[in-house]
Amino acid sequence: MITNTTKDKGDYGLISVMRILAKQGIKTCLPVSEHLPFDLIAVNEKAQLLRVSVKHVKLYRDAIAVHLYSVYSNTKVTVAKRIDTSMIDCIAVYCPELDSCFFISAEQISQHKKVFTLKPRALLKRPSYSSVNNIAEDFQEISPLFKDGGKLENCILTTFESGQV
Repeated sequence: MITNTTKDKGDYGLISVMRILAKQGIKTCLPVSEHLPFDLIAVNEKAQLLRVSVKHVKLYRDAIAVHLYSVYSNTKVTVAKRIDTSMIDCIAVYCPELDSCFFISAEQISQHKKVFTLKPRALLKRPSYSSVNNIAEDFQEISPLFKDGGKLENCILTTFESGQV
């Protein structure tokens, strides 16, 4: 039986982000606990890690509006809690209508109060979009979010002879 619950959307978003990261050459690790502020860990070729919170966000009025809080509930109460940017390195936003993922750093998130809005270039209605701050396509690569851009040439490689370790 196929359902369309929030949990299903979250699972689909997580799998889609993992697929897109794999295309970018990034490995992913899943935490064992569901009670962490991040959904996966992205690992680049230098073994640098990013804690990634995944959001499944539908296109609405030609924009992707990322709410910077999470909502959860139990039998007694529903809670809306702002994302703690000290506990994550970025948000990966999956948009099913575009089948695309956008990576927003914790630093960029902390500069906004409730919503971070991305505008896909193809959907901009004005010929000049210089006044639009967050063009979605500028957020499609995760590599710039790794320390030093995640480039291998910044890494010092050390080799050991047999018996040295």
